[in-house]
Amino acid sequence: MEVSQLKELKELREENAKLKRMYADQALMLEMAKDVISNLPDGKAGKW
Repeated sequence: MEVSQLKELKELREENAKLKRMYADQALMLEMAKDVISNLPDGKAGKW
């Protein structure tokens, strides 16, 4: 592999790791929101 290819591979791996963290954060936020909504008293969740 050439130096430029190694550099690109490193950058892609870093971006992939960043995107995986972003996805995990969003999944956690969604689960937290679902938990909050499920614990609201009946009729207080609003209409979607």
